[in-house]
Amino acid sequence: MPLAFLPEGSSAIIVGVSGGKGFIRRLMDLGLTPGTHVKVLRSQGYGPVLIEVRGTKLALGKGVATKIFVEVSP
Repeated sequence: MPLAFLPEGSSAIIVGVSGGKGFIRRLMDLGLTPGTHVKVLRSQGYGPVLIEVRGTKLALGKGVATKIFVEVSP
């Protein structure tokens, strides 16, 4: 499931990222690697998806968030 489609307040684990080599490297530099736990803080509306990863808050555009695939964690 793409990260952009998760409801606010849900937690997930990153299972993969699609895109070019430079795009994937940029996300990895931000700490968005497979196996990483993320929490969605805001995802509704037209603005960016706000997530918390490794104790840091990140704002990702909807287009970027649709290329990050996650598995919902309980």
